[in-house]
Amino acid sequence: SYFYAFMASQQGWTPDYYDYEALYEEAQLNWQMSYFALKLEFLYAWLEHIMPSYRMLIITQVTLYTIALYILFYYHIPRKYWIISFVLFWLDYNMLMMSVSAIRSCIVASLFIIAYHLKSLGYRIPPFLLIFMSVFIHKSAILLLPFILIPKHVNKLVLRLIIVLTAVIAAMVFVMPSSFNQALIAFLNESEEFSSYMNYTNAQTLTVTGMMVRLISIICVFFVISVAINNKDKNQHYDDFVFICAIFILLLRIIPNIGSTTRFVNYFGPIVLVCNAKILQMDRTNKSYLYVGV
Repeated sequence: SYFYAFMASQQGWTPDYYDYEALYEEAQLNWQMSYFALKLEFLYAWLEHIMPSYRMLIITQVTLYTIALYILFYYHIPRKYWIISFVLFWLDYNMLMMSVSAIRSCIVASLFIIAYHLKSLGYRIPPFLLIFMSVFIHKSAILLLPFILIPKHVNKLVLRLIIVLTAVIAAMVFVMPSSFNQALIAFLNESEEFSSYMNYTNAQTLTVTGMMVRLISIICVFFVISVAINNKDKNQHYDDFVFICAIFILLLRIIPNIGSTTRFVNYFGPIVLVCNAKILQMDRTNKSYLYVGV
């Protein structure tokens, strides 16, 4: 309730507050212009149009996000790990402040969490429909579709494929960072919908600190993979989906010169909290606490 009241009453202190307010006012003045400007994301333009005030739009967004977080904590994070998970949530600027600030990303993150919950209950179609709908809120949500199709447990061949892919990406980033970045730009340039993300590819520079972050992230990736391998098919808390989400987020921290990764921290960050809790449940060693601490 404190979180909800604090976030629902925000007044200009979140990074994108006034940008979204301008978009809202534009949608109110000219619905058709807002609709065609957003193109694929017309559902958000429609949401802006029907809201009686910008404050009500924020309240609606925060209500949905709070419900999603409640579901996540109550059903997927054991009570004994609530405090550490909540602390990690508040310490991550991208997961908290940027999520609440970026209304569209926050709505997508909420729907992703709810889709994960329904997926964990054995539903197949409803989770897919939620993510498909979220594509019309923000086009980046289309990249969530493959993840929501991942079963609760995947076969060992898929897990080995993930390990190999992780190793290849990590090696390319360290050995040929410029070549990797050029390949990424070429990929983005091929898609009309995602070409705008090229603006973010040079938002970070490869500094000594950045190299340290990437090295630590690589170590964390392989620790998560090792926990997944050691507990697969023998632990009731095991869930391929949450481990794959965590590996994906860590990989994004490794890849250089991409400034748009914060959006995916919004989406996958809460699921990573579940992953951390599962690691602490399954691997009761100092390494697990060190990993979560890092």
